[in-house]
Amino acid sequence: MFRRVPILIWRSITGEMLRLLIVSAASLVGVIAFAVAVKPLSEGQVGASAAMMFMTLAMVPMLQYALPFAGGFAATLAYHRMSSDNEGVAAMAGGVGPRRILLPAVVVGVALAVLVGVLSNTLMPRFFHAMERVLTRDAASIVASAVGDGQSVVLGDRKRAHWQVFARQALELPAEGDARNHLVLMEVLAVDVARDGIAQNYISAERVDAWFFDDNSGDEPGTAVQLRFSNALRTGQDGAVYQEAFVTQRVRIPGAIRDDPKFLTWTQMDEAAAHPERMGPVEQRRRVLAQRLADLGSARRIATMLRQSGQAEFVARDGQVVRVFGDDLQRDSDSGNGGWTVVSVAIEGERSGRIRIERVGEGGVVTLMTAGGASIQPDRTTDAPGGVSLRMNDVLTAGREGVPGTRRDEVELPGLWPRGNAGEAVMAMSADDLLNEARLERSTGAGDPGVSEAARELRQKTRDFRREVLSKRHERLGYAAACFVMVLAGAVMGMRLRESLPLPVYLWSFFPALIAVITVSAGQGVTHKTGEAGLVLLWGGVAGLAAFTYSQYRKLSAH
Repeated sequence: MFRRVPILIWRSITGEMLRLLIVSAASLVGVIAFAVAVKPLSEGQVGASAAMMFMTLAMVPMLQYALPFAGGFAATLAYHRMSSDNEGVAAMAGGVGPRRILLPAVVVGVALAVLVGVLSNTLMPRFFHAMERVLTRDAASIVASAVGDGQSVVLGDRKRAHWQVFARQALELPAEGDARNHLVLMEVLAVDVARDGIAQNYISAERVDAWFFDDNSGDEPGTAVQLRFSNALRTGQDGAVYQEAFVTQRVRIPGAIRDDPKFLTWTQMDEAAAHPERMGPVEQRRRVLAQRLADLGSARRIATMLRQSGQAEFVARDGQVVRVFGDDLQRDSDSGNGGWTVVSVAIEGERSGRIRIERVGEGGVVTLMTAGGASIQPDRTTDAPGGVSLRMNDVLTAGREGVPGTRRDEVELPGLWPRGNAGEAVMAMSADDLLNEARLERSTGAGDPGVSEAARELRQKTRDFRREVLSKRHERLGYAAACFVMVLAGAVMGMRLRESLPLPVYLWSFFPALIAVITVSAGQGVTHKTGEAGLVLLWGGVAGLAAFTYSQYRKLSAH
């Protein structure tokens, strides 16, 4: 007998599924977006108007979690209504098998899976960007809320020079000029933290004015802050200095966009996995390893000059030339920061005991010094890589034209770069290239402990980031696959349990689907920590739901 295509049945089921899908998805998205906005609103990170914008933007990314359950719910109710009204029985009695009846569910499930997969890898990361910008743009509210809760705040980028500020009270004043917000902080204790994380100055002030500006200097729009200290007492390395008022430079308040793969599209994840140094945590450790290798390269360059010509030549910040005379460099075993000791010149097989240093100033004027000992230490206070500091003890400085010389116990000449320093080239190397350089250093048997430690941290952070990219990719694919299987599970259970009430029927498909979604989320975390082994858990729940759906379909088709 010729079987006609059941267009009427497909159209009826598809229309009802889409109607239920739209209503349930809109409800779920609204509830989930509100739940996401509650935390920043309750913690004072955003104001009421910004919270509404934050919740509106969150609706699109929350589709990743809402569509699977909405699709399963719509399929369950649509097929259960059809089956409970005996429409499904009549269709099967007329020769339309369950496989053809389930075709609308397959089509809707595939469409939802493709929609979730495409959105999660293209549009959703852009909305995560927008959500982050809402939080960053409301930086003044975040600072005021933290001060009200008695917490300290960080103004600036933790990876760079920044301010750690604690205040007794925060007051908001009308903005001035191009400033977006103006806060007044009362009874302030601030710490000026350098790039390397070391506190440079401790400042107490009766009042600090903080102006917040729009900042477009980075890859993403952000916020910059400028501080004006009034009646401030600065305590630093040079003692206490009272200042009536001083103004800081603008510092950028970064967001988390560059540090989390969830803000990246699929193509951007490919680029980030190939160049992990583009992400903040990896870049921070890459710079540390590059600095260690630049320091080691400077020491070796100095040692080479001493061995070949008996003198090492340095260039200072101000252009002066410093020459150190010696035979070699030896690692300073008593120094814990990678120092090297200059070996004095040997005369007739015996060491002279003193080291000669020449400083060539403006006009070619040479200042001659001799030291009882000299060492080369890495100079981490300079932005240029490979800089060293020359430390000398028992220093005699020759006088000029009858002026007697001077003698000092210790003299330090910071900010020196060996002639022919290749530090800039090292700093420009990628993370993988630096790790290869560190591996070569270790293979030669003359590896530096600082280089080995920095390489270990960079390797661990790089591996961790690439595992996170892998886990995020499979999480997105897992949600898309779960969306398809959950729609099929709901349709099958709706037809199989046609004599039960709708709620128990939905629960029969809801709980297995919930387990699948939980395993996808948990598997993402396990994959991030352990690597590819976590994919078994991530995909295990989806595979289990698919097996459950297939077993129920076999029972349905058997009857």
